[in-house]
Amino acid sequence: MKKILLALVAVIGICALSSYSKTCNCKAYYNDNVVEKTITPEDGKKCSDYNTYVKLGKVETGTKCVPALF
Repeated sequence: MKKILLALVAVIGICALSSYSKTCNCKAYYNDNVVEKTITPEDGKKCSDYNTYVKLGKVETGTKCVPALF
């Protein structure tokens, strides 16, 4: 039981620290092409504010950004 509690506290701690990250790891994709980039969000914005997705016919394009852990 102590091991489960310790693991749960560790996961919560990592999630809490990741929400205060100052950079975002982003992947921009266009069909099968993927470009990775690290960005610093503008003041007051979160990494998830940069997420987009568009599909027109068979063409898919978008950006997925997540907070950098370290």
